[in-house]
Amino acid sequence: MPQNVAGIIDCVRNSARVSWNSSLGADGYTVYALGERDLSANCTTSTNTTCEVELECATHYNFTVTATNSQCEGPASAHIDLETAPCSLTGIRAYTQCHNSTILVEWDVEDGGTGDTVYTATAEDSNNNNISCNSTGTSCYLRSAQCGLRYTIMVSATSDTCNDLRSPPHHITTEPCQPDAPVVDDSCGDAQVSWTLSPIAEMYHVFAVGDDGHQHTYNTIYNNYTFQLHCNEQYILYVIASHENCSSLASQNATLHTGPCKPDNVSATYYCDDSSALLTWNGQSNAASYYASAETENGTILYRSSNTPNCTFDGLQCGSKYNFTVLATDGTCNSSYSDPIGPVGAVPCPPQNVAADMLPDNQTLSVSWSASGCSNPEYLVELTGSMMGDSLCIFFMSSYWTRATFFELPVPCGSEYSVTVEARNSAGTSDPSAAINGFTAPCPP
Repeated sequence: MPQNVAGIIDCVRNSARVSWNSSLGADGYTVYALGERDLSANCTTSTNTTCEVELECATHYNFTVTATNSQCEGPASAHIDLETAPCSLTGIRAYTQCHNSTILVEWDVEDGGTGDTVYTATAEDSNNNNISCNSTGTSCYLRSAQCGLRYTIMVSATSDTCNDLRSPPHHITTEPCQPDAPVVDDSCGDAQVSWTLSPIAEMYHVFAVGDDGHQHTYNTIYNNYTFQLHCNEQYILYVIASHENCSSLASQNATLHTGPCKPDNVSATYYCDDSSALLTWNGQSNAASYYASAETENGTILYRSSNTPNCTFDGLQCGSKYNFTVLATDGTCNSSYSDPIGPVGAVPCPPQNVAADMLPDNQTLSVSWSASGCSNPEYLVELTGSMMGDSLCIFFMSSYWTRATFFELPVPCGSEYSVTVEARNSAGTSDPSAAINGFTAPCPP
């Protein structure tokens, strides 16, 4: 029976070199290796007292040696136990567990199982900090991973005899960190939103959600964006950063109340008796005051301010045409101007003190009136009536436009008449004056 059996594992070739002392009368030796999972191997030699056995990786073997000669095989030696090198790592994969501060690391090994091999996965981040996990299987979880970092992961295998097996490096990036609350610069109508850059974010998703349910969303690779938001609305704004398959937690909310909407339902009423115009509109809930303007065709502009949704423009120039607009302000932001109303003409008032008198010939009606307060007005006299009381026999006549304040018109005898006077200037024509009604002299028999 061979004595002093010893063995050494070759970690590179994954074999065992077994040696022993020679036995008297032996002319050959056989080495038997019995491993886990019913694995076995052997080698024979004639005169040498060493023999190299090819083995499976990551397996615990029991070795014995027997001596032989031409007559028989002697009893087995005392056994020794050896464990082969860990199986080679043929693949490594890593998966970030979003918002869980963990990284799942998986690896493949050659056929033959893992045995008692301990695998250690180590991740080094871009700040040179390490985290690790151990497993006798083919996966483990790296815990306490930090957001927004790039990790280099390697898996190493150790056993009782071999501990220098390492996988190639694998790189992975964790999810972006939660962005800071965005900074909102409200430039009255445009809301410019900005935030701190994340070193690993590939995309930012910016959200603006109004109380009315209206939502703006924009995706950008930059750290700012300008929203066109609804007027007079309360908004919350937040940012989410994303990288590959993971998104960050949403940032803290920023809030914004947009400026007033432009006034609507604007109307203008001109009063000729005092050359003024009353402007009215629908009020805005967040408006502190309003600014209205009246602009003539030649560019002259009058301004008025008001704390209520109406104002009066006094001293309008008779004969001019005006376009009226109004905006609202909350003290910080102004709305856009309302749609213009106009042109509204500062026309003369209907002529006053109209009189109609028959001349002595009883065939001519003399019409007179007071001059309009506007400069250079013109007047038109219109006469309608029926002859001989017959409603089917109607007549109509008018003057030409004149600057005089009287006009004479021929009228048929035996007729009923109604006369009015209109005034006009460059801004337009007035309403007719109050009608003067009368009768002409009867026709001769």
